Amino acid sequence: MRTQRSCGVGMFVWLMASALLWGQQEVPPVFRRAALIEFSGTISPMREAYFHRKLEKARQDGADLIIVEIDSPGGYVESSLRLAESLADLDLHSVAYIPRQALRGAAIMALGADEILMRPSA
Repeated sequence: MRTQRSCGVGMFVWLMASALLWGQQEVPPVFRRAALIEFSGTISPMREAYFHRKLEKARQDGADLIIVEIDSPGGYVESSLRLAESLADLDLHSVAYIPRQALRGAAIMALGADEILMRPSA
């Protein structure tokens, strides 16, 4: 299972670099420290609190890029909207990466990010 995770992260880094460089004539921004927040399962107030704890930890660690890996069937609408607002209000660059699914409320959450990247099979 660890090998699959490593391949997934490697694929994500490749996709991120390709998306930033493909078709752009200006130099993409340089990020010094990225934080990956894995967000899976049903969106609920508890998962929302988990996200905010991880986000605060990323800030304390000096991250200037937040990558949220979303694999969720959705969940509570209010929590989804608050998560989207939290991403939209960040003073850091944010990317929602969807390896498999982001349905209903999870799609709303992803819309709060600065960028959305999806695997072709997502």
